[in-house]
Amino acid sequence: MLLDVGGVFHLPDHDMIREAFSRAEFDVDVEVLDHAHYAGAAAGSVDYEGELVWRDFWPEYVDRYARMCEVPDDRFDDAVDHLDTTFTTMVPWARVIPGSREGLRELAEAGLRLGVVSNADGTTAERLALEEVLQVGPGTGVEVETLVDSGVVGVSKPDPRIFEMALDALGL
Repeated sequence: MLLDVGGVFHLPDHDMIREAFSRAEFDVDVEVLDHAHYAGAAAGSVDYEGELVWRDFWPEYVDRYARMCEVPDDRFDDAVDHLDTTFTTMVPWARVIPGSREGLRELAEAGLRLGVVSNADGTTAERLALEEVLQVGPGTGVEVETLVDSGVVGVSKPDPRIFEMALDALGL
């Protein structure tokens, strides 16, 4: 089983996102932030041919995220700019989702072979290990067989090559 990190183990840090909105003079209800992430993720296009450039579909995520937070039209462009800066320079994917460690441990105990494929910045393996969520091989988190980070391998989802790398590492 191959899992993602964003939305599975990590969600954006509420304080960082609220600060981004604050710079756009908008106060967001923290209760909508996690829902906004999932709505933004669902907005991403997988209709492409050839090599996919992350920046070509990233605006869909940020736009939907801001719309789900009900940013008013007169603040919308500014809010999107601040969100984009926060997401691309501050690494807000820092909040471990409650129950995600336990859920992963249950999958491992059920005998499933586990791996991770993430569009990230090259630090995912280190961060998940430090948070005691998971690591490749033995450690304090749940043991997984592979972790493929787009920042390390130079290929991003949904490009099939990143999944082929994970499947190759699993010998599948």
